[in-house]
Amino acid sequence: MLVENTRSGTFSPVSRCTRNRCLLCRQQAIHEVCYHQDVKRIPYHTPRPASYYKGQGTEELEEVPIPQTLKGKTVLIIGMEPKKADYRDRIEERGGEMIWSSGNEELERLDGMINKADVVVIMKLYMSHRGSKQTVKLCKELDVPFGVADTLGNETIINTVETTIIQHQLKVSRR
Repeated sequence: MLVENTRSGTFSPVSRCTRNRCLLCRQQAIHEVCYHQDVKRIPYHTPRPASYYKGQGTEELEEVPIPQTLKGKTVLIIGMEPKKADYRDRIEERGGEMIWSSGNEELERLDGMINKADVVVIMKLYMSHRGSKQTVKLCKELDVPFGVADTLGNETIINTVETTIIQHQLKVSRR
């Protein structure tokens, strides 16, 4: 029986291990092949106490002010009730006000909310088809800019709102 030598790629006959430093061979002599690889061992260093690492890399980051891109704007978000508190925080950080709707309200109530809003964001993944169709129809009738968010992230909402506002301003300036 031949065994391939992994270092040189040659084949050598199977033999019993004769190396003294193999702990397995000293204890048991029943195996036919013993693979010994010369591996450079990384010396073990005793870890330092946790207090050593706590002070490293914690330089105070310069706090960047959040731009007030939504100052004085009212944003209506339709759908995604579980994250409405997060969305409210992000919009208020930028100077805006948020109102929320599930999209399943009566038409009169939805109409009133859209009238109050400067921009509407429709959460496509987390609302009914009926609600989204009614919202789009009302936004077009009332000439309120609206955007559709395909994902549920906080930054997605902010980007959708800001992009919708900019697109609406460009559209109005071209008239």
